[in-house]
Amino acid sequence: MEKIMTHFLTQILRVALLSILLTCSVATFAVDGTLEIETKVPATLSGKLSYASMKFWVEVSGKDVVELWFNDEDYTALMELVGTPVAFDGSMVTYTNGSVYFQPKLAKASAGFTVRKNDEVNFDVLLNGELLTHHDSYTGVDVAHQFAIPDGQVALIELFSGGVGWLSSVRPFQ
Repeated sequence: MEKIMTHFLTQILRVALLSILLTCSVATFAVDGTLEIETKVPATLSGKLSYASMKFWVEVSGKDVVELWFNDEDYTALMELVGTPVAFDGSMVTYTNGSVYFQPKLAKASAGFTVRKNDEVNFDVLLNGELLTHHDSYTGVDVAHQFAIPDGQVALIELFSGGVGWLSSVRPFQ
């Protein structure tokens, strides 16, 4: 009976060890398997822009759909074009796992929010050169993000107090 129990425990330990080794090898593959750009070719893409599940794609007539790879700053501009025919300049990007995306080059808005530093603790936030707000209690002020909305622009302003950054939104009055 002792021999059977020893054999049984040995088999359990082998299975446990094998599962640990397999788990570690999968984790190593996931860490080492990061995607890298394999090719990036300049291209033009035209068709109907669609959107669902946080993804944009262009339906090319007579062909498959092409998924877009976009920056967070381009999200609002792309949302405004959903359902319409579009033509983008950009690049077809292929990754090491074989996935292919189109990366459009969208025109950046010429108008925008800027920060002017007057001295060590005095900062002005400007929109198109006009003063929107003044800050004199922070060690730094930065425009974290800015977005176009139907009736103007909105910015997310980062305020640095010396230790922790705070976020504040700024929207000009109409």
